[in-house]
Amino acid sequence: MNTTSQAVEPREFQTLSNASQGLALEAIENGEATALRTNLSGDLRPRMNWSQLRYQGTVYDLSWQRVGLVAQYKMSHTSHVSASEIENVSDGIAYGNLSDRAQRFFTEARAGNESAWYSREAFPAEFHDHHLVKYQREYYRVIVYTGDFEQYRLSATPTDG
Repeated sequence: MNTTSQAVEPREFQTLSNASQGLALEAIENGEATALRTNLSGDLRPRMNWSQLRYQGTVYDLSWQRVGLVAQYKMSHTSHVSASEIENVSDGIAYGNLSDRAQRFFTEARAGNESAWYSREAFPAEFHDHHLVKYQREYYRVIVYTGDFEQYRLSATPTDG
């Protein structure tokens, strides 16, 4: 009875999707790369059934480690609010006092468009503290969602042989 197992050939770098190639290349060049679980594709993800990747003639051992949860922010829609419904108008911010980026977020939300998910640092800071915007003598409540997403670290180590 033969009990030797056959070695699995390393996955070739060029067979990965563009997004996976970018993540793998970052891990190869820096020893590791981090990504949110929601951004990982089917060909390069935690618990995949292969662990070696060949890039420019070198084979790398790949390993995943869950590093925790990361808060992400997204702006949904806005709704018009009557001034009489507002308990404290100082909770709001005037449209003119928003950064250009925050104004774009607000304009998109008023048009009914949701933003993508952003890290706390990348999401407009004004909307961390203010959920009311005064725009053209009217008040609008902005809806901001916060979600916790799993973050993983991909390590790439050249093999010895």
